[in-house]
Amino acid sequence: MRIFGPDLDKLVEQGGRAQELMQNIRGIEDLRTEKLTGMPRMKVSIDRQAVARVGLTPGDVIRAIRVGMAGEEESEV
Repeated sequence: MRIFGPDLDKLVEQGGRAQELMQNIRGIEDLRTEKLTGMPRMKVSIDRQAVARVGLTPGDVIRAIRVGMAGEEESEV
């Protein structure tokens, strides 16, 4: 079973509660909760006019942010 939602604290609480309720059910053998990393989110708003003034597109900016934050795989050998 998976529990999804935007509030990490609530997910930890609900996951623990679900584990408590399910741990004594006969036949359940691999019951575990995944550790949440608490990775912060970042919301980016792009000033399209400012980006255009320097010759970029909004996609260029998003791509640069993605590469800077997570890296990018070019190829595999």
